[in-house]
Amino acid sequence: METTIGDKTTFAVSLALDNDCGGAWLYGKFCYWINAQQIGDYEPGTSLRDILTLIKWLAFDNGNRFDENLCTLSKEAISSNLNHLFRNTDNSMINIPIPDSFARFDIKMDVDVFDNWDSIYLIDCHDVSRIILKRKKQHDILEYCIPIGTFDKAILEAYQKIDSLYEIYSK
Repeated sequence: METTIGDKTTFAVSLALDNDCGGAWLYGKFCYWINAQQIGDYEPGTSLRDILTLIKWLAFDNGNRFDENLCTLSKEAISSNLNHLFRNTDNSMINIPIPDSFARFDIKMDVDVFDNWDSIYLIDCHDVSRIILKRKKQHDILEYCIPIGTFDKAILEAYQKIDSLYEIYSK
């Protein structure tokens, strides 16, 4: 049975546990919805247990994604600077002060459902949260603005839902 947490027209998480979930493996489905667009390959499925180990860090960073410098940049500059920080050791190409704990802006979990996405970042600014996305093998960078706290609320609820499923099926 599919559960959708949040509002698909702004930000939501959809998840479902397969009938044959494999016990603690929690085989199921997972994706984001941003601006009524599905982000993530929902149908093939994944291990929600793997999602659980990563989503807890997204929930941990709730309320901690504000950065004044990133808020002033274009979507292209945000993508370029953060991608460079994540993929390189030479930070001489960074055009902004390096944010503390910059991993807090990365909301793309390293699981198979997001394999088609190069990056998904979220930066809280003064009046909105900016989600910056880039598909693999494409040059276009997408940006969506959602109300501050929308992502945090949905992610926390999704974490709690998957955690409760794990408690039930891991015994």
